[in-house]
Amino acid sequence: MLIALLLAAPRAQAVDGEVLSLTDAIQRALTHNRTVLSARFNAQSTEFDIVQQEAAFDFRLSPQTTATSGENADTLGYGLSVARKISWGTDISAGANVTRSTYDTTEPITTSRLSVRVDQPLFRESGKLVQLEPIRAAESRYQQSLRLLESTKADVVLAVVERYQDVLRLEQLLAADHQRVQRLAKLQRLTTLREKQGRATRLDTMRVELQVGQAQTSLEGHHAQLDASRRALADLLGEPPERAHTLATPPRLDLELPAPELATATALSNRLDYAQAMQDVVDARRGERIARKRLWPSLKLSTGVEQGGTGRGLSAATDLGDTVWFFGLSGDSDLFRRRDQAGYASAAVATSATLLNGEIVRDQIAREVYDALSAYRRDVQELEIAERNFDVAGRRLKLADRLFRMGRTDNISVTDAEESFLLAQNDASAASAEASVAGYRVLRTMGTLIETPDELKAPQPL
Repeated sequence: MLIALLLAAPRAQAVDGEVLSLTDAIQRALTHNRTVLSARFNAQSTEFDIVQQEAAFDFRLSPQTTATSGENADTLGYGLSVARKISWGTDISAGANVTRSTYDTTEPITTSRLSVRVDQPLFRESGKLVQLEPIRAAESRYQQSLRLLESTKADVVLAVVERYQDVLRLEQLLAADHQRVQRLAKLQRLTTLREKQGRATRLDTMRVELQVGQAQTSLEGHHAQLDASRRALADLLGEPPERAHTLATPPRLDLELPAPELATATALSNRLDYAQAMQDVVDARRGERIARKRLWPSLKLSTGVEQGGTGRGLSAATDLGDTVWFFGLSGDSDLFRRRDQAGYASAAVATSATLLNGEIVRDQIAREVYDALSAYRRDVQELEIAERNFDVAGRRLKLADRLFRMGRTDNISVTDAEESFLLAQNDASAASAEASVAGYRVLRTMGTLIETPDELKAPQPL
């Protein structure tokens, strides 16, 4: 992917200090950006939800201790029980306890019990579909948080590229403003001299003075914009706002654009918003099956055996001669089931809604891909035109300035050429920045800007 290629690229070397390359900026943002860190913490938090839900199927070991004191007897009981719930809903438990009662006038009485019990839900609550739903839901939330993390990282990478290019653009404009002020200052001195010689009018001098003031205003404005853009870049990198870097100019990303159909297919395979839409469909269909099962009656089968004995003295604790078997069937169901029926109808509507949302997301991605490809072609063409115009405007300015110094034209030609050069320069800077970012936007739209784990991408077609 693109980021892997960038990270393998050679680093810029500074002579007098650190030079921050685009690769370094991306690395720092992925490591220190606060939005990325927040999304990463959120993913770690939701991962523990899975552990909490899986704990319901762990072994449960419970000590049991009782102690009571009365007017005629003292009772001390102790025991241990172990239980576990399996994925079909079966709850198996076993326990042992001993109770010793001491009376004032008789020998202590000891009661011991060993028991095994199995509870199995039937119909409504039986099976992995219902019993594992809390785990499946937690896993789905975790996958969603991971997709959010990866999408946040891709958005931050694109934001870094945009801000990085914006800083470079403003630096170029600021340098051009300094040069323009110097050129116009020379033109002003020459025009003032010619006015004194009677070879220029006061109007010519005032026109140049106005341009000098406008150039100084532009310089101050670009300086303030540059400071703000540098602070925004530092924020993206997770650094203090006063931290400013010398930026290396990266090569412009030159893409071989695929056919729109292939680009759309690539986007649907890699875009995590589409993957989440497909996962929502899977979750909704599972919820619909669970809601349908909740229309069944709720019954629970219970069976078990208990052995025990009661006698005087400590020897009675090992006397387990009494054996009791039990078997039971219990249920708790609403015969009318209006709530369950409404829940099933709601789940069916939710499934239809997620299917429709999947189609909406798919069509939106297709539009975004077509728009991104068109924008990339347009930006590249506009850059070529802007560079030609800038070259022509520069040659025109040089010619006008030379003719003016030779006395073969007035300063109107120079000031007019200066205005045209300024516009062409601004257009070329803006077009260069847009063309540099356009390729990254295409990759972001196709979902290939950063490497994404395969398990987070869209599942197989439903």
